[in-house]
Amino acid sequence: MKIIKRILNEPLDYLLALMLVYGNGSWLQLLYNSYFKITLIAILGFYFLFKSKSRQLSHANPIALIVPLFLIASTLLNFSYKSNVNTILSTFLIIFILSLLNINTFITLLNKYAEIIYGLIICSFIIFFVKILYPDIIKHFPYEVEGFRQRTGGFYNLFVFVERSNNFLSPFRINSIFWEPGAWAVNQAFAFFWYMIYRKEYKKFKIFIISAILTASTSGIIFTIIFSLYLFFKKLDSELVLSIKRIVFILVFALTLIILQSSSKNFSLIPPGGPERDYDHNLFNRATRTVMLMTVEKLVSGGATYGVFEGRSASLFDSINESINNPIFGKGMLKYQYRSTVHHVFGELIFQLGFIFTIFWIYLFYQLFIPLPFIISIPLVFIILYAEAYAFGTLFIMLIVFGAKVLLINRRSIIYLQ
Repeated sequence: MKIIKRILNEPLDYLLALMLVYGNGSWLQLLYNSYFKITLIAILGFYFLFKSKSRQLSHANPIALIVPLFLIASTLLNFSYKSNVNTILSTFLIIFILSLLNINTFITLLNKYAEIIYGLIICSFIIFFVKILYPDIIKHFPYEVEGFRQRTGGFYNLFVFVERSNNFLSPFRINSIFWEPGAWAVNQAFAFFWYMIYRKEYKKFKIFIISAILTASTSGIIFTIIFSLYLFFKKLDSELVLSIKRIVFILVFALTLIILQSSSKNFSLIPPGGPERDYDHNLFNRATRTVMLMTVEKLVSGGATYGVFEGRSASLFDSINESINNPIFGKGMLKYQYRSTVHHVFGELIFQLGFIFTIFWIYLFYQLFIPLPFIISIPLVFIILYAEAYAFGTLFIMLIVFGAKVLLINRRSIIYLQ
């Protein structure tokens, strides 16, 4: 197989990309945070030394380094026992080493990252079918429900995050290796975008659509709808346009059946016995339940999942109110237990780094979406940044460094932008 040959030819590149993927909220990163970061930085250092021999480096990018330096300054101005020194130092080292790679090497690394996400999508499909054939398989893997930071789950969490998979929405809501479907949706959104815009591999479109539906993340689905509409009207590829038409027809048909099922007397929104205990072995009921909880119930006052959007908005306003007295530098990076509860990047940045730097960070992040028209790219950026508090996750760190790099080069000279 071609992918195996590529991995054997570039094992260090794929190993580093795999570590960066696992640094975005996997069981490994959450439970063994310090050890994971030390290992990641060590592999980055080795990768740097390896690339230095083949002259695949550049001078440290001054724009990229503004991010960790400002983070350090902000924390020093508000320094206390609450400050998260370990995360600040690890963030600085990761950005510094990544900034030393030249643009072509960095693009290659992003390519590997997207390939691994695509591979995880295929693995998720396999697990999806296994859970359909044998719904109780997840129950064979023990986990603690008191909180993900106290879990003692085993190595199987490297392949599927068990706690989120062992509920009454399974298997119609997947989250792969990540602690929450929204986190998985963010990674999918990046890979989807990268494959369609930068790699132009339109045959992968159906795979990403199916995965987005099974993840059932509101942000992920909205991103998928807007981005798919762009691809459709842009008419980049005739086969791609035909695929979108077919998928729309199938979805309309499926939603019609789901609406009819949800109105029947035999359907219950919550299965008998409670949401965390009993499985409903009727697959169509479970699919209908997932759709209802992730859409209608979120939008109707009094719905079972109503308040999710309001909660995210409230956390943003809370972050703004808490940062009023520190509008320029924010409150610095704090340890997890002392942070304001935020659910998205906007609140995370405003609280930690203030308003002005938040705009600068978003501007760097936006560079990935420059190939799209402004009217399309802005909503996509907003959706991704509103989905999860990922400002200093490994994926977003990479995209910030990417944005800093493309600001200092002639875009027309980059093949991937043509």
